[in-house]
Amino acid sequence: MRALKLRFARSARISKKSEFRSTTRFPRTHENRFRHISELVRLGASIKVEGRVCVVEGVKTLSGAKLRAAELRGGAALVIAALAAEGTSEISGVSYIERGYESIETALRSVGADIKKV
Repeated sequence: MRALKLRFARSARISKKSEFRSTTRFPRTHENRFRHISELVRLGASIKVEGRVCVVEGVKTLSGAKLRAAELRGGAALVIAALAAEGTSEISGVSYIERGYESIETALRSVGADIKKV
């Protein structure tokens, strides 16, 4: 199984000037829509599913981790979160991501991401 190995490029670093923290609630529409939440939590995200609602609280930093994409949109969310994380992340299950985002690593590399297939 192929994986994307992600490392955040310092030149594309997100500004930490605004230490904005808030809590946002997202209504759940499909039964398996939040399968990627446990993977985002592995990066350090503060997310809880309460019944049919997802509660997200802002955190100061995310940390790299080994992750697994289980579907297309969740996989894309993992890629973006991994790029924002400190350190290196590796995502397996990229066939889901590649189904909807052709050459995502090329597009992200063109805007400064340090990303490669391994």
